[in-house]
Amino acid sequence: MSTLIIARFTLKEALRKRFFLMAAIVGIVFLALYAVGFHFAKEEWQRNGLPVSRMDVFSSQLVLAGLFLIHLLGVLVAITVSVATISQEVDEGTIQLIATKPLSRWEVVLGKWLGLALLMAIYVFSMSWGVMAVGNYMAGFWPPQPWAPPLLMLLAALVFLSLSLMAGTFLPTLANALLLLTLFGIAFFGGMVEQIGAVINSESMVNIGIVTGLLAPSDTLWRLASRIISPNNTIISNPFASATEPSLWMVVYAAFYVVAALVGATRIFRKRDL
Repeated sequence: MSTLIIARFTLKEALRKRFFLMAAIVGIVFLALYAVGFHFAKEEWQRNGLPVSRMDVFSSQLVLAGLFLIHLLGVLVAITVSVATISQEVDEGTIQLIATKPLSRWEVVLGKWLGLALLMAIYVFSMSWGVMAVGNYMAGFWPPQPWAPPLLMLLAALVFLSLSLMAGTFLPTLANALLLLTLFGIAFFGGMVEQIGAVINSESMVNIGIVTGLLAPSDTLWRLASRIISPNNTIISNPFASATEPSLWMVVYAAFYVVAALVGATRIFRKRDL
């Protein structure tokens, strides 16, 4: 019960900082621009007399590009809203107002995680389905499993949300942000190396990508989502697609990663002097 109270206050704090308002405004602007771009791309396709039978493939590529941006934004938003959640409150002394009450520290960490996770779920699903709705309205394209890609994208965001809370228990805010952005960059770059390695049959490059995927599985989760959205695309036809199909075991690994980081956050925070 105490955990749910902390989650509710975390959501109220996000509302007070007008996160929902800014996210809604930016999201509407993005979807409007995306719809305009989709409209002109479709008109250009028809003007050039390209086959209508290939329109589904073309539409899937545009939807894939839009969802890739949502994937990136989801991870960056997860970092932004959580990076100062614990570290800044410890530095300012405001965490003592909560931690000195009859609450376990694990309840504080878990409550904050639940509140921010709900925030991320609303953001990722609304934006993802907005992109899919544009594709469906403009060209009649709808992914075969519309629930699966947003769930994988949300899991990628939760990986960095959990990492952010864990690192925030022992690192200052700026150092935490630097660590998370570095891990995200390594995962993104490693994914690119793996895809190029798969195209040119370089086993060493593929292995590099696999290792970086274990450090932070965000890019691996995106590639799995991209295969669900458009299984026939490759990085040669679409740079946002995947040349390989990651194992479904990576979803299990990512879920374990989230839980392990959250457990680590509670253990470190419990031992920290406030």
